[in-house]
Amino acid sequence: MAGNFQPAKLDVDPSILDNNLAIVDKEEEDEIEAMFKQMSAASQPKIETLIPEAEYPSLLVYPKPGLCIKTRNAAGKKFFINLCRLEEIPPPTPITEQELERVIADEDYSTLWRVPMSIGAPREDKDKSGGTCLAADVAVNSTWFKETMEPSAVFSTFVITVAIEGLGDKHGEQARLERDGWTILKNKKYLGNGTIPAHRIQKRASTGITQVSNESAKIQELDNTEKSVVQNTPQYKIEKNHATNPTELEASVYLPGISNLNQINLSIGEDRIVLETTKLNFFLDIFLPFQLNVDQSNAVYHPQTNILKLTLPLET
Repeated sequence: MAGNFQPAKLDVDPSILDNNLAIVDKEEEDEIEAMFKQMSAASQPKIETLIPEAEYPSLLVYPKPGLCIKTRNAAGKKFFINLCRLEEIPPPTPITEQELERVIADEDYSTLWRVPMSIGAPREDKDKSGGTCLAADVAVNSTWFKETMEPSAVFSTFVITVAIEGLGDKHGEQARLERDGWTILKNKKYLGNGTIPAHRIQKRASTGITQVSNESAKIQELDNTEKSVVQNTPQYKIEKNHATNPTELEASVYLPGISNLNQINLSIGEDRIVLETTKLNFFLDIFLPFQLNVDQSNAVYHPQTNILKLTLPLET
């Protein structure tokens, strides 16, 4: 399958994102806005941080071959993308082909639908003729790859285009790739000699959340164990901090009935927030259209108002 996607439709105008990032049901907007205005950053002391500072145990996992895509970088050098399978990466939220086509056709940048992926660094390799080329590994969830992406030209094209953009954003000029000249190789699932480079996994047993990382990437996955209880989605709001720092997001989550931070499990990833409470079964799992600076992120819970405040700096 040759690349015929219109990638320009994926170039997000920041103003569009800014205007659509306030995530709250319209009929509840006034009520929530009034509630949030009761809080003032100047008058409320910092209670306790929810972001753990300790290091977590980690292990190495090895992706499996999937598809090999041939393209070139901005300098004209051959570049191969190994689109791999890795079970430890969470699958995207379910969406149909028709819904994805609508998002693309309408340039609907307000949607938070994302494909979690781990993007490796480019490395030198050899093509089949022995010439020098570049290759990079990109991994997505194994089951989703097999059942949803691989059988669908729409999903495959979308994922490849996102991977191309992600490589350029993360690794600069040598990974700035042609967006409409790529080809999926029919008889090749992986370019490279020997074992596929490992991805490092950090385990957070206390929260039931696993963090997957390939170098600086941090992708977090909630344990898939089925639960018999009904989970409640809390009211929340996410917006850019235009007033004091336009390079960070501010989030507020209303958790009525939660008395202290010990009842909250919070995990912040590169582009994902996962929150779960041990009381009242609040649960929130959000993918954001931004890359977050995880190390500088901060969360504070105010039991007087039952509001969790998150400060989320953006990667520059």
